[in-house]
Amino acid sequence: MAEVFTAAIESGEEEEVERSSKNVEIVDESTVVPYYLESFRFIVRSISEDSSLNTLLFEDPLCEVVLQRFEKLQTSAQRLYVRLFLRKHVWLKREKIRYDKEFGDAAAVDGLLDELCRGSFLESHIPEMELEEILGMLSLPQMKELAKQFRIGVGNPSKKELLVLTLKKVREQRTPFGLPLGKIVKNAAVKLLGKVYRMGQKKC
Repeated sequence: MAEVFTAAIESGEEEEVERSSKNVEIVDESTVVPYYLESFRFIVRSISEDSSLNTLLFEDPLCEVVLQRFEKLQTSAQRLYVRLFLRKHVWLKREKIRYDKEFGDAAAVDGLLDELCRGSFLESHIPEMELEEILGMLSLPQMKELAKQFRIGVGNPSKKELLVLTLKKVREQRTPFGLPLGKIVKNAAVKLLGKVYRMGQKKC
């Protein structure tokens, strides 16, 4: 999903971006479209309407559908998407998405995140990631809590040490009835991790 916008933006001209960023669109009496969203919209629209470029960028007709769906999002959802799009395209913990004041409050941001997930602009369900990658996303306090649950480590080990010890235990220890310890630890880690989001990875 995100590659559609990446392709369009990389094809935009800096001159046009600078010019469009100076224009501010008034949506209603209380809502103003910020420059970063106006620039984003301008580039995507310009490229999608340029017949010399859109056949190369959007060979699949479904890509046009993605753009149309983006246009139908409420302005706040578009703003949040662009905010996240401009960051690294990695998994982000909900606590790292600090736009509560900008969009009203935490509940408002949660609602916008849900809207973007429903439209496949964001993903919130961790796929079949390796246990080590999930453990790497945990904070030190979360790693300590996980280690406590499975009686891993002694003293005051670092996060890296806990990660190594956890993976070692998963490899070496068996569980009653042959249940895979790795899956059990992974489920516990995902629960501790909480909500996470990243750019939608579905191909258009």
